[in-house]
Amino acid sequence: MNAKDYLTQGVTCALIQNDRLYQAHTSGIQPLMDWLKEESCPLSNGDVADRVVGKAAAMLFRYAGIRSLYAEVISEHALQALKNSNITVCYGKRVPYIINRRHDGMCPMESLVLHETDPQRAYEILKQK
Repeated sequence: MNAKDYLTQGVTCALIQNDRLYQAHTSGIQPLMDWLKEESCPLSNGDVADRVVGKAAAMLFRYAGIRSLYAEVISEHALQALKNSNITVCYGKRVPYIINRRHDGMCPMESLVLHETDPQRAYEILKQK
């Protein structure tokens, strides 16, 4: 099975690394931030499936060095950020940007790193939030 197969009811993000499965049930970039804090980051060279990927998540995936990504929904900004990376990207639906939870504008995390091109700096910015 691949990571996409684990995006079931309640699972927001699935990661497979070295035949080990990690699943998250929280929304936004929180699962990625949590995994990045672990001593041996499970994201490195992992295969990830995520429900929604905006530029913030894309930059974190680049920073972590994942191998492949499946996104149910991905923003144009995220695709642009992943364009010249070594990450294999597949997706279900492409949107101009990720909408915030109030549905009245852009996701604040995507907006926060919208003009950032360095994954390390993006991680440092997002870590402060």
